[in-house]
Amino acid sequence: FSFLRHKSIMTNNKESGDEPSSNSIIVLSSASAGILNRLTTHPLDTVKARIQSSNEVGTNILDTFQQTFREGGLRSFYRGIGAVLIGGIPGTVLYLTGYEIFKHKLSSLSSKYGETAEKQRKEQGRSVGETVRRYAIHLTSGFLAEAVACIIFVPVDVVKERMQVSRIGEGRSRVGIGQTGYNPYGGTSFAAFKHVVKVDGLRKGVYPGYGATLASFGSFYALYFLLYEDLKERAAKYTTKPEHDLPLGFYVACSASSGAISSFVTSPLDMAKLRLQIQRGKSMGGGRQYRNMFDCLQRIYIEEGGLRGSFRGASARVFYTVPSTVITMTAYEKFKTYYKTILT
Repeated sequence: FSFLRHKSIMTNNKESGDEPSSNSIIVLSSASAGILNRLTTHPLDTVKARIQSSNEVGTNILDTFQQTFREGGLRSFYRGIGAVLIGGIPGTVLYLTGYEIFKHKLSSLSSKYGETAEKQRKEQGRSVGETVRRYAIHLTSGFLAEAVACIIFVPVDVVKERMQVSRIGEGRSRVGIGQTGYNPYGGTSFAAFKHVVKVDGLRKGVYPGYGATLASFGSFYALYFLLYEDLKERAAKYTTKPEHDLPLGFYVACSASSGAISSFVTSPLDMAKLRLQIQRGKSMGGGRQYRNMFDCLQRIYIEEGGLRGSFRGASARVFYTVPSTVITMTAYEKFKTYYKTILT
């Protein structure tokens, strides 16, 4: 990846009017935003995971919050946070940096007529084809960046989610939802990771359902950035300010709206991804197995109440995703401006 070289790239392509931003600024900004986001929204992610994994921990957000707190207080909401901080932050850096690179490269490749086309666009206004091209760039960049970042996100998610749906205990606890016995996910994230590798191996244990994770996260981020970039552009026109220097409220509104829509639409994929990643923990107690993502989606729909079952936890996902995306993207945009000011 070119971001490993100390070379400047365009944070946003020429069409958006943003200034060039060095890779060091992008890395620092994404890392800062990632840490801030993970520390503040992990409890919401735990609640979402528990609702999606089984009916037994509560059918709504408030009930799940209460039951989770009764198990171990505040500590129970931060199960798996070690894996998130160690792996999730580099994953966020890799994703946001990759997104900037893919967006810049695809924008350059798609500029068939170069500066002439840009000049004509500014003079004549954007055509339908130009709008579709920009949508395609943002959607594709979001998906490709996620495909790369999933190399880190998948093992982090496996450890995090297995710990989130397990119970607090001193080594003896419930293995997962509904199973009893020794709980390998009741200690540290590192211990949980070693157990996964030892029992299930690297490919089947650490990277189960890579395709499902990519389908879930890739679809979410592709749709998210398509909406986010479009709303940010509209906000820039409304405020007559460049996209990289919008008022804080507009970043919040753009990221919240995009996150809410994207998270709800892709919620069934997220639940299927989670079920595939935690099922090996359940299989220790003889739990059922899903063959693949399609089988998981089909069985959830048939056995758990149709669309209602498929969208179980959708509200919890929106409840988690909106503040998560707002914190990440708003902090990311503002940190870029801050680091650019002090470093350049």
